[in-house]
Amino acid sequence: MNHPYIKPVFVTYLVVMSVIALFGNNKVEVHAEEMPIERKIVDKVKVYPMEMNLADFEEIKKDVLQKDIKYIAHPEEFENDLALSEVVVTDINYASEEAQEVEVQVIRYTDSKNEKQVVDSVEGKAVIQFADTTAPVITLTDTEIELEEGSDFDANDYVKSVEDNSFDSVKLDIDHDVDTDEPGDYDVVYTATDKAGNQSSETLLVTVLEAEEEEEEVVVEESKAVEANPYKAEASTTHSGPVSGSAVASAAIAQVGIAQDCTLLVTNALKAVGIYHHSDPAGYMSLGTIVSAAEAQPGDLIYYADGGMGFAHIAVYIGGGQAVHGGWSGNQTVITTAYVGSGPVFIRL
Repeated sequence: MNHPYIKPVFVTYLVVMSVIALFGNNKVEVHAEEMPIERKIVDKVKVYPMEMNLADFEEIKKDVLQKDIKYIAHPEEFENDLALSEVVVTDINYASEEAQEVEVQVIRYTDSKNEKQVVDSVEGKAVIQFADTTAPVITLTDTEIELEEGSDFDANDYVKSVEDNSFDSVKLDIDHDVDTDEPGDYDVVYTATDKAGNQSSETLLVTVLEAEEEEEEVVVEESKAVEANPYKAEASTTHSGPVSGSAVASAAIAQVGIAQDCTLLVTNALKAVGIYHHSDPAGYMSLGTIVSAAEAQPGDLIYYADGGMGFAHIAVYIGGGQAVHGGWSGNQTVITTAYVGSGPVFIRL
């Protein structure tokens, strides 16, 4: 131990071993919680977009029906069953624009030209979402008019209707610079904007003519007075022009929840298109022509010889096998299937 090189070597050895002891056992461990793996589970749900108050449930009907195990063994029967089936959708909030889950029932019928017979039904669920992408429709009484110099002019008098598929009010702006003291041509621009921002416009061309003789002017004014009130002599009248079925359907849907009988529901819905009529259920058949169930469109009236309570009934068809009924469950106005009682007779206005 007294060798001159032994002591330095021994000291070096001790230093090396100390370093190994200090750092050699510090293993780097990686735990799962220190390096998390991000995992995302996406629940993909098909959302069926629906136009506000103009819902079309045909795609939902097809998808729900297609899931039935029957078509695994007999796929060739699907198209025929699809054509003969009707869809009933319940638990719908027609005023909401949020995505909502609804109950769906697809009723399968036999192939019969005389009367449908129920075979069975397929139930399912679907997620729908209403949106308003349809612009309001402005209908003017005229697109071109002539006025004599000095005549009174009110642009509102030429608005026949402003219809929209939403429950909300529509803003109507009228822009013009008509001066009846100055003969010439003037444009009156009507612009309708709904709550969703959808917009449409119509233009009325006004031609101001130089004043004619006073006697002729009196005749023109008397003629206007007669035209201004075509219903004065009649308590009930029908519409002479084409009828907007969507307007009738929307007016019927807007009455859901009101306590009234079936005839008042239909009478109030028809007023939206300028038809003033009130009678017993059978009396409404005189307002149009009978069409088949396959031809039925929203806004058609539906007559029942027996509405299910032993007496006649009238309703408004809104599409998808559904109708708005008055006098239902304690005189309420509700949306339910069109196939009740003795079966529907569809009337095109």
